[in-house]
Amino acid sequence: MCLGTVVVTRTASASAVEVKDVTAISFEPGAVRVSTLFGDEQLFSGVSIQRIDMQKGVIVTLIEENIT
Repeated sequence: MCLGTVVVTRTASASAVEVKDVTAISFEPGAVRVSTLFGDEQLFSGVSIQRIDMQKGVIVTLIEENIT
């Protein structure tokens, strides 16, 4: 099993949310659901994939979209 990391960056600020031990990422209309090894699920709405980096494990970077 490969565990990944999801990083959610927000365009309005420099803060980021990092979710580790990710086992699955699913896409829903307008949202991304992240599942972890420990059974936790987080739903991030209004985000899109910015980058998938596989050089040091799997790191998926999501960026908050500007919805106007």
